[in-house]
Amino acid sequence: MTYKIPEEPPEEIIRAYNDGYLAIFIGAGLSENFGIPLWGGLVNNLLNTCLKNVDGFTKKDYNYYKSQDYKKAISYVKSILGDSFFEQIKTKLGKIKNWDDENNIYKKLFEFMVDKDINGNINDCSGIFLTTNADLCLDNFFNEKEIINSPDKLDENFHIHLEDADNNIKLVHLHGSIKDKDSLVFTDEDYLNQYKKTDYIKLLDIIFNKYTILFMGYSLSEWEILKFLIDNLDWKHQKKHFVLLGYPEDNTEKIIEINKIKNDHENNGLKIIPYDYTYTE
Repeated sequence: MTYKIPEEPPEEIIRAYNDGYLAIFIGAGLSENFGIPLWGGLVNNLLNTCLKNVDGFTKKDYNYYKSQDYKKAISYVKSILGDSFFEQIKTKLGKIKNWDDENNIYKKLFEFMVDKDINGNINDCSGIFLTTNADLCLDNFFNEKEIINSPDKLDENFHIHLEDADNNIKLVHLHGSIKDKDSLVFTDEDYLNQYKKTDYIKLLDIIFNKYTILFMGYSLSEWEILKFLIDNLDWKHQKKHFVLLGYPEDNTEKIIEINKIKNDHENNGLKIIPYDYTYTE
């Protein structure tokens, strides 16, 4: 079975866009186009760094942690790299390539969501951008007052911003940014600590209640990251959200997995839109 991305967006997305309550939720797949590694690539890069620079780290260790889930592997790498861990992350996520490509997906999304005045200032926006990415691709379009770099800055003021038609917040890094090493949510411990914060979960629920969310840039290999967020939310809200979930069509195991994900979430307001990212006309 070949899934294609629908040519016409769902009615709920059109309505949210027109009303100014559409949230584009960005995953690592979009930044990959600009030389930023996916989670698997980041883990592989970090493990290679350990193999070259850490005494006692063997090829056996490399193979073992490469086979583990991403959070576990990164947790281990952080424990042995110590203070140099953040510099490695910053280096590997900080080099943006091919930005001037005419098919720059971020530029297209920005132009789709934002209306500018004659001076180039943002005049109107059809919602907000959310991301679990720590890279700075999206940051290129906004000034500092329009960006929340740390999940710990999602406080009651952010709630007020959401209720204010003239709010300045346009981009939220839900798992931190390489601008602030203390903001990053990467390891098992980071995830557990962040998602046990009641205020953080409440604010996520507010966002998911207020906005119709379109997830982009996620594939099955990144589903683990998205699932952690989804599983911690209260799904008693009325809005429907949509996930563009990429997979290779020729992989039967992945097709079974994606159908399970669709079945698991069909009743909680999350519509999975699978597509074959190898598909060409």
